[in-house]
Amino acid sequence: MKARRNWIGTSEPIPITRQCELAGAKRSTFYQKPNVFRLDPAEKVLLDLIDQEYTRHPFYGSRRMTQYLRKEGYQVNRKRVQRLMRTLGLAGMTPGPKTSEPHPEHRVYPYLLRGVRFMSSGNSGALLHRRPLRTQHATFAALGSSLSKGTLFKYPETLWR
Repeated sequence: MKARRNWIGTSEPIPITRQCELAGAKRSTFYQKPNVFRLDPAEKVLLDLIDQEYTRHPFYGSRRMTQYLRKEGYQVNRKRVQRLMRTLGLAGMTPGPKTSEPHPEHRVYPYLLRGVRFMSSGNSGALLHRRPLRTQHATFAALGSSLSKGTLFKYPETLWR
């Protein structure tokens, strides 16, 4: 678009509207002033400091970066730091959205010890064994170290598929 804007000139005998039509550009692009990014030396220093600190601590966001710059002796507010970080294309590394939602393909396994009462505090580390029977599956919870203390639990077959 910059090249087409250069084709259009005010010193030409053809009107600007016709020149824009011939160049395939809208007339508003000719009148639009280009955005020139100007930095004063103080902002250049701040940009360098932000870049250096972000390299050391990429998880710093605008709030923490503002604290760092104030500790260094610069009078900045958070909005200014946000603008400067946006100019550099920097953002704090935070967890993305929906990180606590399970994946839809994740299989949910049944909790087999729900409702089991333990006789003493040492029995909480129960061993679980699943053994197929003729039509059902049974779960033996061996409380303690011997199977003789175990209790037989029967669950429907659908839990094991």
